Amino acid sequence: MTAVISHNVVLSDIEISIASTLTRFPGVTKADFKTGKNVTYEKGDLKSDYDEVQDSGVQSGASISGSAQWDPLDAVQQFLQTQKNNSHVVSDVYTPIVGNVVVGATGVEVPVKFLCTVWDLKADRKAGWVVDFEFEIVERVELNEADPA
Repeated sequence: MTAVISHNVVLSDIEISIASTLTRFPGVTKADFKTGKNVTYEKGDLKSDYDEVQDSGVQSGASISGSAQWDPLDAVQQFLQTQKNNSHVVSDVYTPIVGNVVVGATGVEVPVKFLCTVWDLKADRKAGWVVDFEFEIVERVELNEADPA
């Protein structure tokens, strides 16, 4: 049996491409990376006594959500907030944000393209201002299946 290695979240990061340069999203304290669900459908009929499922070949949407210390003067956070504010603008060229999810010190980077769909602020006397964010990923997420080295 092979031992599974648990990797620290230290050095993990969410990177955002601004002017073609990957830049870290500062202040992130919690992140939830949902890579999408393989959608199935039931293929039984009225006579079936078991819910037999079949893979549809379709994957549901993926997302990244979490919390960060909010800094309204930070350029990356201003960029993300502007993307959220401008999502209602009707345009044929609304371009998803290009980025990476960096997995600790492993060297694994998962490329993603996403829309900023949630940017909610909350104040906590002990934690300061916090932003809860959600990024809806617009392309299929492909996780690395081998050592990236």
